[in-house]
Formats: sequence, structure tokens, C-alpha cells
Amino acid sequence: KMNAKIDTSTSQSADSLIIDFIGPLTSLDTINIEVSNVIDRAGSKSELIKVKLFTSLLADFNNDFRVDVEDLAALISTWPNVEMGPATGTIPYLTPQPDGKSNLRDIAVFTRLWRWSLNNNGAQRKMIADLGNEPSMEVNSNEIKFNISEDIRSGEVFIDYSRLDGSVSLKNNNIEENKVVIYEHDHEQKFLLVNFGALKAADDDQISISIERNNTQESGIDLDYRFFNEFAEIISSGKKEIELAAIPTEFALHNNYPNPFNPTTTMRFDLPIQTDAKVVIFNMLGQKVKTFDLKALSAGYHSVKWNARNDLGDPVGAGVYFYQLQTNNFTRTKKMVLLK
Repeated sequence: KMNAKIDTSTSQSADSLIIDFIGPLTSLDTINIEVSNVIDRAGSKSELIKVKLFTSLLADFNNDFRVDVEDLAALISTWPNVEMGPATGTIPYLTPQPDGKSNLRDIAVFTRLWRWSLNNNGAQRKMIADLGNEPSMEVNSNEIKFNISEDIRSGEVFIDYSRLDGSVSLKNNNIEENKVVIYEHDHEQKFLLVNFGALKAADDDQISISIERNNTQESGIDLDYRFFNEFAEIISSGKKEIELAAIPTEFALHNNYPNPFNPTTTMRFDLPIQTDAKVVIFNMLGQKVKTFDLKALSAGYHSVKWNARNDLGDPVGAGVYFYQLQTNNFTRTKKMVLLK
């Protein structure tokens, strides 16, 4: 605090003066100490003693002058024994006003300092060693889902999508009880940084990233990840390149193969967008024989295989059948022949 008086208490021994500063102290403050008229046992007076001290950055648990995922992991590991909010002052020179509670005010102070640190230090891909098991992921042309196991209490995902003609976005960024999610999306430098933490042990969770593509060509994104356990120890880290396959420009239903067939055949179809779809097989009388009900299929090239059995699992007779692709935007029918 500019020219502010700090409460202190002092004690001394034969050769030492101990000064205790009574908090709370302001983040990134400077403390100037001057000691004069010190007389030793021989009666000699010392020169003026000047000492300059600097307070640490609030929320910087590991004292590296950054507030990042490592500090979030430390916060999660010590929660609820955390007191940093509410706070007064201007970022980063905040003075905590302890209220004896660990709640959203503490998380809000941490988040403000996290953003300040990111703006001052920037976000970039780090040298990260491969450690532990690679995270479980579900990847398609429209979305990446990270499956967060219960032993992961906090973590960071950095997505560099400079190879993608399009953008990405965090899907589940809504506020949830006992969950911290902080993210930064830079559309110009084309990166998305996500930090997350669970204030309480929870069941398996997911982080979902939507992918929005401007064209149908092959492309890719690059990501870094670091995951921590309840003791703020890294249990998984590494880098991964994700290649995104080309996607079709229009709906299509292709000829099955083989045709004629016995007893199995494959029906291929193309989806230019994510959608629900059905592949329905009819007999010559127009009766439904088999239905493949496919929910939330990603944009891309798909196929289903039919083993000449109906919905009850019973084998059907030889003859001509029709298979139909049904979506909200497209319906197409083709013919096939089952031999016995």
C-alpha cells in the first residue's frame, strides 16, 4: 500500500531483531525497513540499516510470479483451508479481507489474478514431458471430449487450432457447484486455454470442445494437457496432434456391398453435418424389417452392417429388400438382394 503503515510486533535476542508483520499484507507490495541508532556492546553506533522486502503475489502458491494451473492445483488440494477473498485494491495489488469462509469470493479473487497473470505473461505451448497414461478422449469431426476420471482433481488443456480453418469453443462452460472452470479464448492467435478443478471429489466428468469448420478438407489441432491429483501432483501430461478427417459436402446413400449378398452386407452413407439418422430396411411389402437408430452422428462418412436378421434377431428369407437413410434433412432409398 502506498505509504501505508503496517502493524508489526518486534522481539529481540542477544544478536537479532525479529520483526513480525501482522497481515493481511497487500499482494506484490514493497516493505522498506530502516533501523537506526543500533549500539553494540562496545558502545559503537552502527550506520543506518536499510532492508527492502517484497510480498508475494496473492494466489501464487508456488512463488513463480505466475498464477496458473499449478496454483489452481494447489488451491484445490488445500480447499477449503483457503483465505484470499474478498479482497480490496487494484489487480494485482490486492489486500485480502479474510471473512473466515471458503466460498465463491475466494474463487473470484483467484480467477481475477489468473486472468491478470495470463494477460501479463501470455499463453503459449510449453515444454511438457510425456507422463502417465494418455487421457481418454472421444474425437470426431465436430467435437473432442476429454473423459476426466475421478482421480483427476484439476488440470489444464491448451488447444492450438492454427492448423484448422475454423474455430473451437468450450461447450460445458456453465457454472457448476464445487467445480472451477477458467478459460481464455484468443481468436487472433487461435488458441483455447482451459483450466479446471473440482473442489470436492466427484465421479467421472467430461470436458467437451466443439469444433467449427469452415471447409470439408482434412485439418488438425494440437493440444497440451496436464492433469493433477488431489495432492497437486502431476499424474498425466503430454502433447497430442489430432488429425480431423475430411467431411462430405452433401448427404448421400451409397450402394451396399456386396450386392447380392449372403449373409452380411454393408451400407455406407455420408453426413455433412452432425445429426440423428436412421437406416431402415423394408421388405417387398413395405414392412419394416430392421431399424438402425443412430443418435447424434458426427459429420463424416459412416456405415452400418446388416446380418440378414430382423429386429427380433430372427433370420429373414431370401429376396429383394430396400434400405433407406432417414435424417431431418434427407431421405434416400436403394435396393439390395439377399441370396440363400
